[in-house]
Amino acid sequence: MADLLAEYDAHLRTSAEVQGAVDVQRRGPVWIALFSGGRLFVAYDELDVPAARVAEVAALISGDDSIQHAEWKTRTHDHAPGLQAALGSAAISSAPAEYTGLPARLSPESGAAPRYPSIEAAASTAP
Repeated sequence: MADLLAEYDAHLRTSAEVQGAVDVQRRGPVWIALFSGGRLFVAYDELDVPAARVAEVAALISGDDSIQHAEWKTRTHDHAPGLQAALGSAAISSAPAEYTGLPARLSPESGAAPRYPSIEAAASTAP
């Protein structure tokens, strides 16, 4: 399973998530993308110091009146201790983390159909 998650992360995170953005900034492992309409999107591959990274983004949001909505993308397989607490401290609300559903590996002789778990989107909004 770790191999599949690594493939998912390599192809569908960070740079893939910010395509089409008007502006993209990198701050350490954090990708901050501003899309048209004032939508800010934050992604990361590995989060080194969650509280400091959240504080940076919160400062950016508070200093830019054009940002109307912010989304901090999290996933259940991420290892980011303290992230939820840091988001709460910065008054950035957080929805449940996205579940990365990967199909089960089944042998052809099992006769069972593969199951695809549901995926929940995580969105955080800034006041």
